[in-house]
Amino acid sequence: MNNDFAPEPRNGAAPAGPHAGTIVWGLTAIAVGLLVLAGLWWDISFNLGYVLIALLIGSGTALVAAGILSFIRSRKAGSQDTGQDDHDGSAGGGTAQPSSQTSPQTPPEGRP
Repeated sequence: MNNDFAPEPRNGAAPAGPHAGTIVWGLTAIAVGLLVLAGLWWDISFNLGYVLIALLIGSGTALVAAGILSFIRSRKAGSQDTGQDDHDGSAGGGTAQPSSQTSPQTPPEGRP
């Protein structure tokens, strides 16, 4: 049984950095700690319900935004890796196609 929940790296590359969830929940824990310290040091009282609602809304918004940004970034990287933006018919980022002067290259299906 594999209990590793980390996503597999693409093309054998190492993961780019920490996951957004780790950062967001870490910042949430820091915020809770700072609120507790502020309450102890300056004798400030907080309504626990409002604080928890605000923290959940803020962390949820940050997680959704990070997920959307990650999705957009992965789509851009996917289109660059597959050569969809290339106009000469070559596969992007791969090996160069030798130029053949005797026969023209035929474009892939679905492309002019």
